[in-house]
Amino acid sequence: MLLRSLLAQGPDEPLLARTLFRWSGGAAPLPLPVLDTHVHFYDVERPGGVPWPPPGNKLLYRTVQPEHLTELASSWGLAGCIAVECSPIVADNAQLLELAAASPVVRGVVGGGIEIGSKTFAEDVDKFAEHPKFVGIRARALPFLESIESLEAPKESYFGDLEHLAVHELSLDLIGPATVSSPVDR
Repeated sequence: MLLRSLLAQGPDEPLLARTLFRWSGGAAPLPLPVLDTHVHFYDVERPGGVPWPPPGNKLLYRTVQPEHLTELASSWGLAGCIAVECSPIVADNAQLLELAAASPVVRGVVGGGIEIGSKTFAEDVDKFAEHPKFVGIRARALPFLESIESLEAPKESYFGDLEHLAVHELSLDLIGPATVSSPVDR
C-alpha cells in the first residue's frame, strides 16, 4: 500500500529523484526505513584473532563494532543493519548474537559456519533460532552444490536442512561465484 502511494505520486516527483534528494541530506526523512543488510562486526584483538579479514588487508583489518555504525547511522539515514557472521567458526555466532542483543542498531544476525549437510546443522540452527535477532544463515554455495552433484552426502539431508530453515522461517544467503549453475539445471 505504501509503495503504491509512493509510485502514484506522479511524474512531477519521481520516486528515485525524491529518494536520492533525501538520501543526500534533504530535510525530509526517507519514506521507508533503510537497513544496511550486510555488515560484518569483528574484533581483531580477541584471543586467537579472527579468521577474516587477513592481517595483510590494511583497509579491513581493524576492529569494527556496532558503535562504529551507530556513529554514522543517523547521518546516513540508516535505521539499522543486519550483521553477517563472516567466520566459519560456529561458536562465533553466539558472540555476534550477544553483540546484537546489546545494540539497537543491529536488527538481525545472519549466522556463518552453519553448513548445509553438516551433521550438526539442525542442532546449530535450533540453538541459534531461539535468539530473536537470528534471521538466517550464510552458507558457501560451491561446496553445497558440488556435494549435491557428487552425492557426497545424500540429497535428502540437504533438502531436509533447507526444510529445517523454513520451519524456523529463516533466510538462506548463499555465498559463492556467480557462475555456479543449479544442480537442477544439470
